[in-house]
Order: sequence, then structure tokens, then C-alpha cells
Amino acid sequence: MRLAIRQRKALSIFNDFLKIHKRLRNESERYLEPETRHFSGIAFFRQVRDASIHRGFYQKAVIILSQLPFHNLFRHIIDLTAPEYFSKGEAALESMAAAVNRWPSPIAGETMELPFLGSVLRVRLPAYGEAQTVRSVESNQLLPTMAPSRGTTLIPQISDLDLYRPLYTAFYHLSVLWELTLLGEPLLVVSATPKQCSQAVLGLTSLIRPFHYCNEMRPYFTIHDSDFKDLTQPFTNNSDSSTDQNKRRQGLMLGVTNPFFCKTFTKWPHVLKCGGLDDKMSKKTKSLDKIKTLELNPGFYSKHTGYLDKDKASIEKVVKNVLSNTRRPPEVASAMIRRYFATLTRSFEFPLERYISSLMPLKKQIDPFKPPPPPHPFEVKTFLLSLSRSGPQLTSSITGDWTSLYRDFFRRPNFFGWLERKKIEMRDKILELHAEATSEADVLGWAEDKTEVEIMDLLLQMKQKVGDLEQLKLFRIRNGVILQMEHLKDCLPYDTQKIFQMPQPTTL
Repeated sequence: MRLAIRQRKALSIFNDFLKIHKRLRNESERYLEPETRHFSGIAFFRQVRDASIHRGFYQKAVIILSQLPFHNLFRHIIDLTAPEYFSKGEAALESMAAAVNRWPSPIAGETMELPFLGSVLRVRLPAYGEAQTVRSVESNQLLPTMAPSRGTTLIPQISDLDLYRPLYTAFYHLSVLWELTLLGEPLLVVSATPKQCSQAVLGLTSLIRPFHYCNEMRPYFTIHDSDFKDLTQPFTNNSDSSTDQNKRRQGLMLGVTNPFFCKTFTKWPHVLKCGGLDDKMSKKTKSLDKIKTLELNPGFYSKHTGYLDKDKASIEKVVKNVLSNTRRPPEVASAMIRRYFATLTRSFEFPLERYISSLMPLKKQIDPFKPPPPPHPFEVKTFLLSLSRSGPQLTSSITGDWTSLYRDFFRRPNFFGWLERKKIEMRDKILELHAEATSEADVLGWAEDKTEVEIMDLLLQMKQKVGDLEQLKLFRIRNGVILQMEHLKDCLPYDTQKIFQMPQPTTL
């Protein structure tokens, strides 16, 4: 009996998770979508000398596992939970679980106050489309102006971690690293600590938003990882080696701390060694021949010079602003960097968005009594020809070979992931336009010379449309289609009307 109750409770919790994940996919920014292939782990590790133990020290870690990429929120949770666990034992974990279970489901676009272990975490989940808006932000506006009340911890970004400290020595290479991340080029990130390498990897992938990083990514990778043997095989040009393992390595970004990887990954095309705040910023790209030694100096090692010219003036300005006030919170410096690359990414995406909008069918081509027309296919050649009149030069002063950058991008998983999302958006928009046309059409005039079978066929199509509109939360249009169905149903014989079940309208 108890087992059956536990199973029902577990199934109920699992269904709740599915509902939350579905809502996040529909309403939040793409980078906040739940991960389906991997779990994210946020760890708090403690090691203490203890002569009574054979190894001479005591070590233990508290880890949060989740499919939700709320890295910054989880970091705050683990920083509060782990010390409590080490002092009070499992009772602290039970208190944490009880607090989290009382939290409301995450809602995109709203600020939430989450009570947790005697404090309150105030956090906001960005709604879909917010990342596409680049605002002009002054340095004193990069953090919320409203001071949190006592006992409240303000978390400005639910996902974004620090960019300033892990990538400090690589500031002058961030433009090239942005390019490599956008293209999904293999990149090895080496640093002194797991925290730094994982923040560097997650930070780099965040610079290309709203594009989603669709390649294999391991923020912290060790020799004990189960994929170690597969992912550390050398790259090869042999056509017979086009296996799934080789494809995984083609766009792999790894964060490591073990110097052993510097010798193991001598064939990797791009290596970033992160330094600390006491190290000098490296301005020149270094030769890959120098990574054969275990002692690797901070810097960027690659033969890639970049398709775009370096925006030296803007980069110098960002660096100057970041370094001008060392007392400024790291969040401000990180926000400055994100703002610069949000503008750059938006300039890259703008021509793509413009071209995508041209693939939509015209409103006059939508017939409410015929299936909705599909969008036109994405033609690379046509898009590249459009760059001369509506390319990135309209919104960006950065020069370079933009055409080759796009051409290379079109061969990469990041593009296919972006295009798939746009196809879904176009399909939903066409559905909305088609349903709106249906709700305004003269269905009674259409039905005058139609057979019972034709009328029933249209009713079934409209019923399917009503279900889709409910998923998209287009309730006003949905009610309009249902009203048209009522009119159309009256054209059927009485016996047929009785067996046809009508959907119920939504109360607005």
C-alpha cells in the first residue's frame, strides 16, 4: 500500500516537472530551456585534514543535479546549503528540500521571492524575446537600483555566472572566441580550478545568445569521466572516421584543470588558458606549438585569425571601463561585456531575422477553407545575395568578411538549431493567421453548396486548430473559431449534430 502511494506521488511529481519544462520551453528564453541529454551539477567541495583517517584528510561534496540551467540560482543555493550540511548533517538537506518544494513553479517574465533557510532569494526568469532587446545601459544601471531588504539576496541573473574573473586574461581575444563559439569550433579551456573553467565555458556559450549552443559541451571534464577515452581521441581527416564519436568532437568545448590535457590535446585547433586577476592580459594569439609542455602560460593558442576585423577601439573602451574602478562589483564588469556581445550578436542575427520574415506566406495567400500554406525554404544563396543591401553593416561598424562567416555558420549545428526554432515560430504564426481568417470567414456562405462530408471534414480540421490555439494560449481567436464551428454545425443533419462533440470556449 505504501509503495503504491509512493509510486503515485513520484508520478505526480514527475508530471509536474514535465509541465514546468514544457512551459519553460514555450515561454522563457531559449538558453533557459531544460537540458534533455545531460544533468547540470553545481558542487560545493570540502577537504579537511584528519589524522584519524587513513588518507590523512576528510573530503566530501554537496552537489545539486538539475536539468534546468539556473546556474547562478543554484550557486547561491549550494553556498547556503553546504555549510549547513557540514555542521548539522542530513537535517540541513531535508530543510533545503522542504523549502524548495514550497516554491511556486517558475513563471517567465516575473520576479519571484523564494524563502530559503532563513533568507529570501529574489530572482527573475526572463521571458522569451528579452534577450533580443539590447538596451543602452550605463554602468550605474547595470545592477538593480532598489536595494534588497535585510535578509534578502538579490540574484540579478538566474543563469548567468561571472564573466569578469574567469575570462580576465582573455579580454582581447573575446571577439575571436565569440566567433569560434558561434561556429561551434572545438575549444579546450584550461584553468586552475573547476569553478573557473566551468564559468569560462558557460560564459563563452552565453555570449552568442539568442543563438543556442547546440554542440557537445563539458564545463568541467576530468580523466575519470566515462567519455574520456572517446572524447580525447585525436581528430582525423579520414573519411572512414565520420562516426558519432568523431562528430561529437568536432564542436566539443571542454573545461579542464589537469595539465595532462595540454599534452593529450596537442591536435586540438583552439586552446584557451585562463589566468587570474594578477596575470597580465594577453593581446597576441600564441602558437599551438607551445601547448606541448605541461606548463602553459595564460593566453589564447590558435591559428584562427577570425573572419571579422578586431574592433580594437570598442574592446579598449570595454577594457578601460572594466579596469577603471576595481571596487566596482564583478557583476557590473560582466554586464558590460555581455552588453557589447549582445549588440554584436544582434547585428549578426538581424539579416537572418529579416530574411526569415520574407519566407512567410502573404496574408492574402491564406485561405480559411484550405490547409495553411507552408513557409518558403531557407535558400543560402538568396540570403547571401541580400547581404549587400541589408547586411550587418546597417547596425554594426565592424568590418571584415561577414559573408564567409555566414557561409561557415550555415554548415554548423548552431545554425540548424536556430533554424529549427524559427520554423516552429513560423508554423505557429501561420496557424494564428489562418485561424484568424477562419474566425472572420463567411462559413455559412461557403457551406451552401457543400456536402455533409465536406462540412464534417472542415469541422474536424477546425477542431484540431482549436486544440493547437489552446496550446499557444490564443484564446480570443480560439473562441472565434469555436463560434464559427457552431454556425457550421447547424448546417449538418440533426442526427450528425448530436454525435459531434464541440470544444468548450475559454472564459476570458
